[in-house]
Amino acid sequence: MRTGSRILVLAVAMALLLVSAVGGDAFAAKLSGNIIHDGSGNGMYYVYVLHPSLQLNVVGTDVLTTPGRWEVSVPNGEYFVVAYRDVNRNFIPSRGEPIGYYGTTLPCRVIVTGADVGNLDVEMITPNTGAELQGRVSYGGSQSGRIWVVPHFTPTLTLPNVRGTPWTMTDPGDFQVFVICDGTYYVTAYMDLNGDMLYEPGEPIGTSDPVNVRVTPGVTYFNVDIALQTNSSPVDSRTWGEIKSLYDR
Repeated sequence: MRTGSRILVLAVAMALLLVSAVGGDAFAAKLSGNIIHDGSGNGMYYVYVLHPSLQLNVVGTDVLTTPGRWEVSVPNGEYFVVAYRDVNRNFIPSRGEPIGYYGTTLPCRVIVTGADVGNLDVEMITPNTGAELQGRVSYGGSQSGRIWVVPHFTPTLTLPNVRGTPWTMTDPGDFQVFVICDGTYYVTAYMDLNGDMLYEPGEPIGTSDPVNVRVTPGVTYFNVDIALQTNSSPVDSRTWGEIKSLYDR
């Protein structure tokens, strides 16, 4: 595993994991893959298939006692896959527990149109050696959508400067992300109004003040706050095209 690119693990959305699962729509296919982990330590592995919009959150789950094959039945639609190992048995992800998602640098969208989708492998890592950045996303507007929070180098969020663990939530509120190297970081949040998991011009977006991080065991930086505002200026098509290419496989 290349730590530099795969460390962007989804400490994501664990408030999402406690909401209602899908109901009503017929299952159209099965998603499957493998949990990849050295297996050391204790705890069950929890796999969650999530919907990127606000209408449906947890679509299906699987629980494993050891690393290996997972499988979840889902309706037609678009999803992303996250997993964690519950070492302390509190049923929510905690700092220092192995976490992962299906994807490369960012979570990869999975599209289901009546056929099974396999090889959705999730490689687990334990981001317990990094620095934690905590803050709060605020928004005073009337629009709604899933909020994505991503740490990065340089003041503008682009794919090459993403560093750390993304976070996602259904409402403005508190977040935590992790970074593993010393440096100056910014954290950008955006509200995904159309449910495509990507930032589009006109969607509410905001970026924190710079945070000068020195990574030491257990260190946490507080008050990395972000105010979402509507941004009508165009986004570099090349930049966001690169991010979209991660999903459109």
